[in-house]
Amino acid sequence: YLESYAPDSNSLWRFPLHELPVRVGRRPGSGLSLLSPLISHDHAEIFLIGKLLQVRDLGSTNGTFVNGVRLADSKAARLKQGDVLHFANAEFLVGGLAPFENDDFLKTRTAMHHQLPRQLITRARRLNTLLRKRAVVSTLQPIVRLPSGDVFGYELLGRGASDRLPQSPTALFELAAALGVAGELSRLFRTVGMPRLRDLPGRPVLFFNTHPAELEKPGLIDSLHTLRRELPNERLALEIHEQAATNPEVMRDLRRTLVTLNIQLAYDDFGAGRSRFNELIDVPPDYLKFDETLIRDLDRAPPAKRKLLRALVQLCRESGIQTLAEGVETENEARVLCELGFDLAQGYLFGKPKSISKSMFRPRTSRHRSTGVRAGR
Repeated sequence: YLESYAPDSNSLWRFPLHELPVRVGRRPGSGLSLLSPLISHDHAEIFLIGKLLQVRDLGSTNGTFVNGVRLADSKAARLKQGDVLHFANAEFLVGGLAPFENDDFLKTRTAMHHQLPRQLITRARRLNTLLRKRAVVSTLQPIVRLPSGDVFGYELLGRGASDRLPQSPTALFELAAALGVAGELSRLFRTVGMPRLRDLPGRPVLFFNTHPAELEKPGLIDSLHTLRRELPNERLALEIHEQAATNPEVMRDLRRTLVTLNIQLAYDDFGAGRSRFNELIDVPPDYLKFDETLIRDLDRAPPAKRKLLRALVQLCRESGIQTLAEGVETENEARVLCELGFDLAQGYLFGKPKSISKSMFRPRTSRHRSTGVRAGR
């Protein structure tokens, strides 16, 4: 697909390349219509030679550029993920779907020119600066036992610390994925935050995240060995998006490494998409984190939903998997989770993500009268 940023916004416009070739131009019937006077009626064409994506200019007035180099008329250039593509001054980045993603968001086929500013190269430079200067802030969110509400562990999260890029990790990872550096950003959040969590009182379990791109490239295993050397005595749990655990052989190899390093495994966001029970059985985790979409308003959910969740919790218990509910915001949700037998919970009810400080590890709890669950304040 091709993507570009809307002006003064962190949202992305994405344009699918489902059917090739695709004609790009100002003509309304073009596969990708760009309604700008700077775009020629028949400006360029994107096509395949074998399995290689190519682009050629069709004699446009203002040119087609790949990574800043203008193409000669009718001369094709290969496109790969991360390339910056200009049709006149309309700028796009070449992207590709990860194996665990779907293409529901690839809907728009037409864009107004004013929505396609020249931002991608600038944002790429800013992101590279963020990575080089390690300009991120680490945060922790508590994970509590049910029904007691006692702190069981923390999840390491983070946000950007550059005033020229969004702070939201979601927006940062969207940009990083488009530029092919999502794995580097994920490792940065870990390397900045985890060393600060040495020798915490009570030895809580420290949950830390990976990006799916890390499973596709070398470097993850080495980073885990480094992390264990830096934190030799801490209880660690690696979180992997449940939808990313699609390669059984890769997951089995990773699991063996984790066992060697005494690092536990957690599948994140279970239930957010097409849950993969085969992977859950083939490479069982130590923790299964149920996505907040399953937990929200659970106290008002129909009996059938509660029955299904109870059965899943029981199945996990029989398999030695601890269940963790994400996104818990109300006491009524917590009460139902206790009734269903969930082991652990996480959400604003028990504490928002906060910047790491020693004071956050002092025991401060208050008992909820209605549920008996205690939440840190």
